[in-house]
Amino acid sequence: MPSIRCICIGAGAAGRAVLKALSRAHGFQCDLLIDRSRRGSHDLPIRRDVPKVLPDCELLLLAVQDRELPALVEELRHRSGPKPGVVAHLSAATPLAVLNPLQALGWQPALLHPLQSFPPDHSDLWEKEPHIPWWGLCGTEAATSMLSRLLDSLGAQYRVLDEDEQLAWHLSAVWVSNLLPALLEQALQLWAPERRGEMRSALLPIMSQTLRHQELAQASGQPAFSGPLRRGDTVSLRRHLDWLAEHGSTRAGLSYRLLSATLLELLESRGENPLAADPALRAELLALPRPDGRED
Repeated sequence: MPSIRCICIGAGAAGRAVLKALSRAHGFQCDLLIDRSRRGSHDLPIRRDVPKVLPDCELLLLAVQDRELPALVEELRHRSGPKPGVVAHLSAATPLAVLNPLQALGWQPALLHPLQSFPPDHSDLWEKEPHIPWWGLCGTEAATSMLSRLLDSLGAQYRVLDEDEQLAWHLSAVWVSNLLPALLEQALQLWAPERRGEMRSALLPIMSQTLRHQELAQASGQPAFSGPLRRGDTVSLRRHLDWLAEHGSTRAGLSYRLLSATLLELLESRGENPLAADPALRAELLALPRPDGRED
């Protein structure tokens, strides 16, 4: 593929990870990294400010936080050079319209979203995994064409998104990555503080096993469900609810019911009826609490 010269503005966790992944592509070269945040150390030529005249590039990568994008775009609108190419930001939660001022100057706007988590306090973890297996793309035909060729050369998988799919894509990623640790912490809060370290060690393997089971079951097209709800163990379910009502937090009880209701609806959509013997329990799980604390 033709060479792609890149200027990257922003060197936080996502920016560094994306550059590291793209650097494996044949013909990709980051000529300039601009990092005003001083958030990391880099091996690339680096500036702490945006030059008044930008060097030529085929890809201008905006790897800053969502709230910083509008001001950065406005700043770039007043910079001269280079010949407009593709300008891409990394946040699927931010509409492409944020790039409209640059599109008016001839730039081809795009979203390039890495489907991976980058805990900023644990860069040693994701920096050992330079390959990002899945990406989300959105933008003009010219922009997505160039970026898809770039990802093809990496052997990465990607989905070209419609603009109205961006938030669903981002929410899905947040659900299974950013919120998953919160689910673990909620389980740990059922224990006294002095026992939580031991329980974390006990629960992490079963979390990993569950995810492996989902991956292995993907070929069948059916998720790998298990547990008391799946087998219709109403005695255990009622004991769980009673224990949470007495010992758990209101939030933990609500979370358990909401997730159980979701699982129950999924099972019923597959023709299973695990709570047929206890319609009152089924109704209790499916009754959604309202903000005023009452139930529908």
